[in-house]
Amino acid sequence: MTNFFSLQKWIWLLLLTAAFSSCRKNNSIVPESNAVMQYLNLQNTKLLFEQSMIIDINKDGTADFLFATLLVGDPVLKRDRKQFYAYSLKAAYLLNDNEDQSPVFNKGEAIADVVNGFQWYEVSAIVLAEKIVPLTGAPFWAGSWKATDHKYLPVQVKKNEKLYNGWIELSFDSTAENLILHKAAICTVPGKPIKAGA
Repeated sequence: MTNFFSLQKWIWLLLLTAAFSSCRKNNSIVPESNAVMQYLNLQNTKLLFEQSMIIDINKDGTADFLFATLLVGDPVLKRDRKQFYAYSLKAAYLLNDNEDQSPVFNKGEAIADVVNGFQWYEVSAIVLAEKIVPLTGAPFWAGSWKATDHKYLPVQVKKNEKLYNGWIELSFDSTAENLILHKAAICTVPGKPIKAGA
């Protein structure tokens, strides 16, 4: 009699354990975000010095971001600077820190309304990378994006007074001196945190 009840208890214990385990498994596959993303293939466009590219990330017929270059002469420090810029246009935003740098995001990092150490700015300009050519000495590269491979620039777009989070996937090749634009995406749900590259 004792063995029967012990066996019955073990069977119940195994069934309960299996039930709870299956619940946990089902919960673990629920996505963290049900945000719907709209993607834009930038076709691995290589932006050389003195070239530019406009991106309409949400495909509404209005330019949102501009990637361009600029040559700046610095007579005080006696050097030239070949700069590669990202610009946010009207109703578009880039993250800036105190030194006007934008963060380089890895795949999976969260893009939200608040990013520590940075502020979202409309009609902003960020130097992604620059080649500094001194009057004497060897040229060298500077900037957060000077040696990046498939990293993500966080962006926002405003439409109907609502903000939408997105990203632009970029690489920078300092040897070939070009910025490579891979793809971009914008969330179709306003105010929804997203993951870079997702």
